[in-house]
This record gives sequence, structure tokens and C-alpha cells, in this order.
Amino acid sequence: MHQPQSGSIESRTSWTVASVSLFAMLMAYGAPWITIVALSDIAAEAGGARSVPSLASSLAWYGAGIGGIIMGRVADRIGTRWTVLNGALMIGVGLWLSSFGPNWPLWIGHGLFIGLLGLGGINAPLYVYVSRWFDRRRGSAMALISSGSYLAGAMWPTLFERAIAWMGWRQTMLSYLFVEIVVIVPLALLYLRPPPEVIHPATAPASGARREPVLGLPPNWYKDPAYRSRIVREPRATLGEAFDLDIPDTVEIRVWDSSSEMRYWVLPQRPAGTEGLDEKALAALVTREAMIGTGTVGAP
Repeated sequence: MHQPQSGSIESRTSWTVASVSLFAMLMAYGAPWITIVALSDIAAEAGGARSVPSLASSLAWYGAGIGGIIMGRVADRIGTRWTVLNGALMIGVGLWLSSFGPNWPLWIGHGLFIGLLGLGGINAPLYVYVSRWFDRRRGSAMALISSGSYLAGAMWPTLFERAIAWMGWRQTMLSYLFVEIVVIVPLALLYLRPPPEVIHPATAPASGARREPVLGLPPNWYKDPAYRSRIVREPRATLGEAFDLDIPDTVEIRVWDSSSEMRYWVLPQRPAGTEGLDEKALAALVTREAMIGTGTVGAP
């Protein structure tokens, strides 16, 4: 993706990816709500102990938190698409195992599969992944996908309540298992492709006031006005012609020219004994060195 005019990596594809991620979060976070809605029914099978389904629900959320730390690193190595695919499948395994009922199948299904491997592989990796598609409206994108878990809490309980009353909590888990996999897996395969790469060609400040540590002196072309002017307007062509560097169109080139982003205004200190001078007389005292910060204004 190459957008030399705007210099931004954001596009319609960015918002498509964010919307798909929102929908994946909405589906993934529906799974733990079945146990919450069916708490009384599951507790009845556990001898009336509500602590059994309550613990299962808590394990799912704890597992999601721990899993997010682990799966975030895994996503950096193998890609977010594969952690999301694995997460969707693991949520399905967790629902299937949990349908065997209390105690241990329910706890393991929620804590290990739905939480640690399932939600952990979807939630945190998607946050990082979506952020890489944005540079200007990243906060809005993060707010959008973060609403997925809240939308799940607003939408699914009512639907699960009716489904449980109609076919029982076990069959509701098994039915949602297939719905969740059928929705998330195709979305991940179709839309969660690698985010755009960003290359930053270097340009030197016009005034030379900004000095960064370098290994030796900067090359002459780095400060050449012709290079600095053209690299901003035609970065791909400049890199190809000047350095024989062929960058594919799928890689965005972002140029940051510090001289166009910031300006410095030097206000010389007024010398003593000039209180009675008018504007013309004061202007005659100002030198070039005083205006660039390498000298002071002398007294008249």
C-alpha cells in the first residue's frame, strides 16, 4: 500500500480490518456468557453449589488475561491470523468439553481452552494487529474493537436465555460452538493479512539545528537540498534512481522531514541602554549571528 500524498498508512482496508476484528471479539466473548446465564441450571447439577459455575467463569477471564501475554508474543512470531484461528478453535474445544458438565470438564474447558488459549489468542493479538493499520486515528480504532466484549455482554445474554430455556445449556454450548467457528475462521482467513510495512527514508534538517548521534559524519547527499526536496515528493522514484533500491508497491514509504514539521524563532535579547531607541534604530543593531543564535545584540 503506497500513499505518498497523505503519508498515512490508513485506508478503507484499515477500517475493514478494524470492523472484522470487532466482529471476531463479539463472537469470541459470547462463549463465557453461556455459563453465566445458565448458572442456576449448572449449579443444580453440581448439588446446588453456585461456586462451581462461578469458578468456571472466573477461570475463563483469568485465563484470557494470562493468555493475552503469552499469545501476544506468539502472534509476533507466527502472525495474528494464526493465533486468532487457533483461538476460535480452542473456544470451540472449550465449549465442547464444558458441555460434559461440572466439575472438572467445566473448569478445564473454561480456564484452559476458552480463556487461556481461546480469548488469549484473540483479544491481545488483535489489539496490536489493528494498531499497526493506523497512525492518525489509532485511538478511535482501539476504542472500536474494545467495544466487542461489551457488545457481547449486551447482546448474547438475552439470546442465550431463550436458547437455554428451549434446548438446555449443554446444547446451547454445542450450537454456539459451531456458530463461533463458522464466523471467526473465514473472517480471519480472508481479512487478517499482514499489516502494511513502513519505511522511513532519512532527511536532514534544513538548519542543522537538530543533531542526532551518528556513526561518523553524514554523507553529502543526506544534506543535499535537491535530495531533501525530491525524497518528500517522490520517495519511491528517488530511492530507485539514486540508490538502485526497488521497493515493492505493497510497502508504504513514509518520509518525515523535520525541517517541514518544525520551525525555530530566535528572539535576540534586548541590550541595556536601548530603552529610548525606536524600531528602526533597534533593527540596525540586529545582526545575522544574533538571529541564528550564535551571537548577541551589542549595545549602541
